[in-house]
Amino acid sequence: MPDFYMDELAKYYRIWKKEKLLLGDAWEGGDHQNIFHSGKGMPYYYTNPTAKWAKTKKMYGLKDVRLHDLRYTMVALLMKTGESLSAIQRRAGHASARTTSDIYGHVSKKLENSTVKHFNHFDPRNPA
Repeated sequence: MPDFYMDELAKYYRIWKKEKLLLGDAWEGGDHQNIFHSGKGMPYYYTNPTAKWAKTKKMYGLKDVRLHDLRYTMVALLMKTGESLSAIQRRAGHASARTTSDIYGHVSKKLENSTVKHFNHFDPRNPA
């Protein structure tokens, strides 16, 4: 994970420990460190993050982007920067790089077309 993300998780862990300590017996989450939780440690119902995301978008006037689209953006940006497909596959949690390639193949096709420009630099008719 990127350093900034790990820094945020470290801050979150300190906050989580304080919340758990302050609530004492009222803490319902055990030792689970759920990022999205009820305030007493219990994980949100699976639809809650999407509902919260919708409220956040509305509150801040953000574009209508689905929460899952952020995952797509992550993969597309990593592909654009030239990260290896196997590294992207692991980050996306896919079982194989082929799955990643099948799902995001259209992104790689655009990048593939842009590589043609780079090969033009090696045209023997145009010495550098």
